[in-house]
Amino acid sequence: FYERFLQSEFILICQLDAFVFSDQLLDWCTKNYDYIGAPWIATQEKFPLKQINALIKPFKSHRTKRRDVIFYKVGNGGFSLRKTASHFKIVSENQPLIQKLLADKERELCAIEDVFWSIRVPELNPNFKIPMYQEALGFAMDRKPELALKLNNNQMPFGCHGINKKKVDAFWKPLLEKYKKY
Repeated sequence: FYERFLQSEFILICQLDAFVFSDQLLDWCTKNYDYIGAPWIATQEKFPLKQINALIKPFKSHRTKRRDVIFYKVGNGGFSLRKTASHFKIVSENQPLIQKLLADKERELCAIEDVFWSIRVPELNPNFKIPMYQEALGFAMDRKPELALKLNNNQMPFGCHGINKKKVDAFWKPLLEKYKKY
């Protein structure tokens, strides 16, 4: 995939359930991150669950994916900016690992494409540049948009992802109507 776009410095992934609020693409490109997407925001109630989950982990199925490792990490791939050369290099150099993850995708959270870029790749390559979630909230929002907007000082991001999810439809709908005029 990335080889096809090597003539471009960046790729903006913008799935059908994404929306762009303002023209900030060049600004985000100049920050020179290898990968940026909407952070996976979680409510504060999730944090005590980590302790409970640690106690019941031995009784859980070994096939259960631990999603809490992605909370407050960057980020969702449905609206993401990717540096083409670094993505191509990582895919080229890590084919055995990628094949292993895909073969065991029932157990491997990092087999999910955006989780791979957000969590696994920085472990493989410490120079892979991803912003902290606080800055990434200015790029995009996905999970928990009410909380995400609050954490971003009520500033709208460059874009968002997941606008058609039932849990967030009531939040995004009035904002999308406002921005559709432009």
